[in-house]
Amino acid sequence: FHQGEGDVGHGVYVKGASVLQMLRGMLGEEIFWKGVQRYTQNHLNQLVETRDLQRAFEDVSGRNLGWFFQQWVELPHVPELSVRWQHQKGVLDVTVKQSGGKEQPMYTLPIEIEVGSQKTVTYHKSWIDDRSTRISIPMEKAPDYVAFDPKKAILAKVTYEQDASEWKAQLQSPSAHARLDAIYGLKEAKGAAELGAVLVDVTRHAVLRSTAAKQLGEMGEGSLMMEGLKDPHAAVRKASIQALEKTTYKESVPTLLGLYKKDPNPDVRARVLDTLAALEPKKALELARKEVKSKKFRPAMLYSMLGVFRTLGALSDIPNILEYGKKHGIRGSVLWSLTTILNREELGTKRSKMRERIARYTEDLLYDQNQRVREAAIRILREVGDDRSIAHLKTLIQTENLSSFHESARSSIKEIRSRDDSISSKTPNEEAARLKEIEERLENLEKDYKKLIEKY
Repeated sequence: FHQGEGDVGHGVYVKGASVLQMLRGMLGEEIFWKGVQRYTQNHLNQLVETRDLQRAFEDVSGRNLGWFFQQWVELPHVPELSVRWQHQKGVLDVTVKQSGGKEQPMYTLPIEIEVGSQKTVTYHKSWIDDRSTRISIPMEKAPDYVAFDPKKAILAKVTYEQDASEWKAQLQSPSAHARLDAIYGLKEAKGAAELGAVLVDVTRHAVLRSTAAKQLGEMGEGSLMMEGLKDPHAAVRKASIQALEKTTYKESVPTLLGLYKKDPNPDVRARVLDTLAALEPKKALELARKEVKSKKFRPAMLYSMLGVFRTLGALSDIPNILEYGKKHGIRGSVLWSLTTILNREELGTKRSKMRERIARYTEDLLYDQNQRVREAAIRILREVGDDRSIAHLKTLIQTENLSSFHESARSSIKEIRSRDDSISSKTPNEEAARLKEIEERLENLEKDYKKLIEKY
């Protein structure tokens, strides 16, 4: 992963894909796909381990890849690199430094550098196997840009020493990943004007324009993002709207309201509601209240509407949300929204009555055919349940086969018994609840024991 792209090392599946991409870059397209073919054919419908994959690639490439799989599959780390370049006396020097220590081993890495100069692009390959590696390339004039690992062939955390003008030049790279790196680099180099120019350039790919919008949002540059709201591509409009949520640019509200009413893409309209919740909360709540009472069910708007209620809703909104959920068969998401609103309110008669109403609705969902809905209902009753709910939870324990449900239901019963809403939303009375739970378990054990005696 490179600058601005998140911690891929924490994602098991993403790291696996990245390792394969590194093999692809190191071995070349032809050998890589021959290795994939050898691996799949030799192990069709078989259990496999990493060594089988390694052997397949070694067979077709004729290379020992033990070092590669050892450092990328067995080690939990990823290398941390810093890259800088300079041109002087007819030579381009690219220096790559690798961080290391007792807990961070040194890596051996195949690298590629793309050099763009006067409308020509050249590629230079080398290896990193030390703390610092310098690649020297004879070149009469300074290049327009130098892109490190333009095809994303290595898994590494990379930082760069470049200014905004150099990142701007890299936007002309023929490599998609190098252009994307330039977008992230411009944010770090505070190149807001350059990012704004990318956003309005409809000849550029929508992914680049969307990424530029996100970076402008991180920088708080609301005024530069307004053109993105008019973009012909829905993904760019959506990214621009989401990015505005991170700014304080309230001047965008009239345009956002126009998109909410007229944009042909339902996902774009939903993102407007999310952003309005941050920029103009009262207006967002007004729109959410209209949406929840609408006769039309708009699936794309569901989570945005409920998100507004979770953040801004009041007790008076709960009946309408409940009715909405019943009418359209929405269960788990509605429940979490209701409890969030409830827990935000002060204790009192109105809150107690509304809690009872939610509890009755939730109890019915303990018998739902969907396992996830039943699971959510158990956890919701932990928050809002009362004595009547305990009877339903006991029934579930007797009829549900999954042991995890039994533990969750018992935990909810214990929480309900220990809660005293007349004092606070979660005042513990743990000892009494624990004793009651033990008594019930003993009673159930006695019943099971009697059944075994009668049977044998």
